[in-house]
Amino acid sequence: MLRFLLVVLVGGAVVLYAMTPRQQPAGPPATAPDQGALTVPVTFTLTEAQVQAVAGRYFPQSWSGATISDPVIRLVPGRITLDARASLGFLVTDATLAAVPQVRAGKAALVVESASIGGVPLPDAVREAVAAQLARAIGDALPPQLTLTGVEVQRGVMTVSGRLEP
Repeated sequence: MLRFLLVVLVGGAVVLYAMTPRQQPAGPPATAPDQGALTVPVTFTLTEAQVQAVAGRYFPQSWSGATISDPVIRLVPGRITLDARASLGFLVTDATLAAVPQVRAGKAALVVESASIGGVPLPDAVREAVAAQLARAIGDALPPQLTLTGVEVQRGVMTVSGRLEP
């Protein structure tokens, strides 16, 4: 079984990925491959700490007059949660978000289940902006040549699968 190590430079830090391509079923491919093109099915496991490190580069952020800082990302079965500090002028409170990761058009996406500042639900536009920012952070933690095909979140780890394109 082919196994290789991919080194990715992310925000000044080196992130190492040990990749083991999955076995393809026997039989002809569904479509003819491009001349000389090779896609490699891969699976990555990102730890909570890796996602936290990449997501932290996106903060502080300001949305609708609130500055969100000090994010804490948690990976729990089926979802990603974000707990952060929200400053509204001289008021400081908590901001929370819970989202379900998905794959859309080969990229990471998040469907927001809940988002609030100080217990007050956020408007849809703000919720979607935060979800898009976190999805970009997940994407930044992965090689740019990766086309995602699946994502699964368990306690403390997120497993993403896809095809590594040349």
